[in-house]
Amino acid sequence: MPKKSWYSITAAANNTEADIYLYDSIGYWELTTKDFARDLKALGDVSKINLHINCPGGDVFDGTAIYNLLKDHKAEVETWIEGIAASMGSVIALAGDTVHIAENAYYMVHNPSAGVRGGERALEKTKSLLAKVKTTMKSLYSSRTGMSDEEISQVMDDETWYTGAEAVEAGFATDTTEAVEMAASFSADHLNQFKHTPQANSALVIQGPTEFRFPPAVADNPPKTKETQAMTTTTSTTPAATAAIEVTPEMKAQIAADARAQFVTDEKKRKDDIKAVFKGFEAHSTLM
Repeated sequence: MPKKSWYSITAAANNTEADIYLYDSIGYWELTTKDFARDLKALGDVSKINLHINCPGGDVFDGTAIYNLLKDHKAEVETWIEGIAASMGSVIALAGDTVHIAENAYYMVHNPSAGVRGGERALEKTKSLLAKVKTTMKSLYSSRTGMSDEEISQVMDDETWYTGAEAVEAGFATDTTEAVEMAASFSADHLNQFKHTPQANSALVIQGPTEFRFPPAVADNPPKTKETQAMTTTTSTTPAATAAIEVTPEMKAQIAADARAQFVTDEKKRKDDIKAVFKGFEAHSTLM
């Protein structure tokens, strides 16, 4: 089975321009930076690269490598943010000499994060690594926008979502383009990891077996943009919506049984997926 690709690279007929579509999360199991570097090199002597982005982020080291590969390329790089450029997607977007963002697109910056298991030393090492990664990201954002380290650190701490116009005003993007109607590109899990995801981004999410829902924190903490800071939300109800529904003990028992059955199914699939990744690498059974 071919690997799922989180990007595509195609050269134009004249072989002087190329289009890169980064339309998913970056790295992890799907593809490596080595593959990206190989495909980028295979483009040959192109003079311009159009970098199209609708990316919720991904692996920080793969993202950093992709940014460096594009910055070091001799071709002019022009970025087009067409959906969202979030997390490491916001870093890669800045590889463009010019950064265009659609009026209805979003640009998001936040602190790097990591999962870790282990004792005190493992936690301290991870904390130190995250601090170094944040310093690198702050330097890039600051050099692009002219913001101070303190200002950049604050917007990262706040997980700040910029509308297209706000991204231009802040200095992350060069200008806005007309609104783009985007097709769904990634699963809900990619956006559910964030605290302040704008509801408008639901159109960019692939609907899976489970109905897509943004986390409850979204309703309580709206996206930190100038637009939403000036807004207040009111909730209206209808008799149908407020009518009481009697939940019997039998209904509760059935709901609990269904939840347990779903958990067992999901847990089996999770374990099967991990085993599939390690198939052929039995020497790493402990890690698995």
